[in-house]
Amino acid sequence: MGLARALMNDGRCILLDEPMAGVEGRTVETMKKVVRDEAAAGKAVCIVEHNIGFIRDMCDRAVFMFNGRIVASGSVEDLLADQRLTALYFGSKS
Repeated sequence: MGLARALMNDGRCILLDEPMAGVEGRTVETMKKVVRDEAAAGKAVCIVEHNIGFIRDMCDRAVFMFNGRIVASGSVEDLLADQRLTALYFGSKS
């Protein structure tokens, strides 16, 4: 539903906040295709998402935020490999 609303506006940028929340099955691939098509058409797509698999599949670059602040930015793979970010995301083991 959020993606449909975003596409109704003819802006140059699409902001998607947790687009994968509650999405499963074939709808996941449909969402990916629509987002890729919009990006290929020249629109900037900004995704706020906790689904790491979706981010890995869809994004070239990412920003990791914690407590409302940018902690790191770079390629998705570099951010996923950063143990400090993993500890922040999943919580440190005590």
